Amino acid sequence: MSWQDYIDTNLIGTGKISQAAILSKDGNSIWAHSKGFEPSANERKALADIYNNPQKAYEDGITLDGKKYMLLNIEENLILAKLGANGAITAQTKQTILITIILAPIQMAEAFPVVANIADYLISYGY
Repeated sequence: MSWQDYIDTNLIGTGKISQAAILSKDGNSIWAHSKGFEPSANERKALADIYNNPQKAYEDGITLDGKKYMLLNIEENLILAKLGANGAITAQTKQTILITIILAPIQMAEAFPVVANIADYLISYGY
């Protein structure tokens, strides 16, 4: 399965995720992304840095696709953030960072298991 297949089928294809991207763990490169969603180099690097220093994100928020999200929680390798009625869930694996955007009326609680399951799957295969 290609990285783009993970985006198209396993994330967007569930109907729970509106936009998604898979990055290298350091944030330097985008391995796959949904149409119209391409986080900037600065956004990718800042997100990768959050996993090393989460306190800064609680203070400054997270910017994804030019929109600033408020950090709600970090659970192990998962970050939950909110912007109005919309949300973002990111997951860090051994080699990747998944970024997902959830648009209302879908709730983050509906999307969370989708993202967590893909992250767990990638981790189980060394990614």
